[in-house]
Amino acid sequence: MQKFGGLITSGKITEHNDVSKVAELLSQSRAFYDADMVAGLINAMLYHIKDKTVKRVSSNHVRYVMDQLKATGVPLP
Repeated sequence: MQKFGGLITSGKITEHNDVSKVAELLSQSRAFYDADMVAGLINAMLYHIKDKTVKRVSSNHVRYVMDQLKATGVPLP
């Protein structure tokens, strides 16, 4: 949590970052991010998008995607 907060307070993660940039920053950190934290981050980013296809995600959605990535062999920390 401390490293995640550090990315925000240092200005590396803002509401103007796109998802791929945030994912890159998080992947470079040795911190652990659970499904609730990832869902919260995504929802905060979605809040600032006007015409969005996805309005909100839950931690269950994030867990599902993570499980699918693991099943296909994508390494996750």
